[in-house]
Amino acid sequence: MSSNGGLTFASLRLIGVGIGALALAVSGVFGGLDSVEHGPPVLAAGATYEGQPWSVTVIGAEMRANLDDLELDFMQPDEPGNRWLVVTATIEVTAPESRNDLSDILRLSKVDDLVRPEPRSVVLARDLTLLGYLNPDMPERVLFVWEQRSSAPGPAELEILVYGKTYRVSTLSNSRQWLDLQLRARVRVPVGSAP
Repeated sequence: MSSNGGLTFASLRLIGVGIGALALAVSGVFGGLDSVEHGPPVLAAGATYEGQPWSVTVIGAEMRANLDDLELDFMQPDEPGNRWLVVTATIEVTAPESRNDLSDILRLSKVDDLVRPEPRSVVLARDLTLLGYLNPDMPERVLFVWEQRSSAPGPAELEILVYGKTYRVSTLSNSRQWLDLQLRARVRVPVGSAP
């Protein structure tokens, strides 16, 4: 090897590592290493998630000892003393066809002792009937009802997870379908109380 004062591969590599470390340090000083909140947006109550195959506006939430005054007394708790968490939302189907997968739309985050993670019932607010289908471009106010065991404290606030789907070709049927249920938004609302 000749030594003519030129740079060797090892010295070039060392210079490159030094420049990289310096850039990282400068980036950290100016906030380049600050944690970035990733994930779906957090919406306020009343704000609309505009998505597919539905758009969702969470209006509010309440905790109820029973559902008698909502005339939903046909829904009895799994265990005496359990309470009900009721989330009111406006749902508009944005897909071109009617939807009957409405229990996929919302979930509750960080709520202890739910009897099941999906809503126990999805109810049409205007006539308090169990909801089977929603038609496109006809927004409806809907009640999503969860049952919570009495062993857990009732929440003062709910973080409501809003889900959506993607219209794509199914690998099983080779036809286009709404698939891939994914979290699209979070909504935080205080919980009101009802008798």
